[in-house]
Amino acid sequence: MIWCMPRKTFSERHRETEPPASGPVTIDAIIALHHPVRRRLYESLSGHGPAPVGVLARRCRVAVGSASHHLGVLHRSGWVEPAPELAGDTRESWWRACHARLSWTSDDYPPGTVGRTVLELAAREQAGHEFQSVLAWMDACEDLPPEWAHSISSSAFVLATSQQLVDLGQRLSAMVDDWVTACIQDREERPTVERRTVRVIARVFPSNPQTP
Repeated sequence: MIWCMPRKTFSERHRETEPPASGPVTIDAIIALHHPVRRRLYESLSGHGPAPVGVLARRCRVAVGSASHHLGVLHRSGWVEPAPELAGDTRESWWRACHARLSWTSDDYPPGTVGRTVLELAAREQAGHEFQSVLAWMDACEDLPPEWAHSISSSAFVLATSQQLVDLGQRLSAMVDDWVTACIQDREERPTVERRTVRVIARVFPSNPQTP
């Protein structure tokens, strides 16, 4: 007699990585995103739209099994979610990016704690990722169509109080949030308009004058 195990549905396969109810940013969410492979997977889904695991694995140059594992970690942390309605059959695992935003301050975890150490490492990883993104854009900007060869760079170096530092950070965060919300809403209302992923980098921090 041959026993045949029934194939699990898409939702059953990913039930173990179902994220908890929404809440404040957790260390697990920070760790999940600040991994090179998971960052590439998330940005691929954000930039190209929903895709099956096999396509994501090819784009990110990893094995299918590795891609599935990392997508599970991202799912558990709320960065991606299954898209079973796009699958042709139960053998396909489709995913889409969630419009989550990772934001934290140095006051979230006291100095000397594991949480603060993780935040510091994540901040360095994020800064390196942003720097590489800027260099990649500089290398590719000459090949962009005229309507897309556009960027804005604004900087300031001025004496300010600690409250003014916090105030500027809050203003920038609110402005970026409003802009992202407007972009998402416009995409839903006008899905046929040409779009490209746009990276916004905003940093506010105390800095001494640079010396040779």
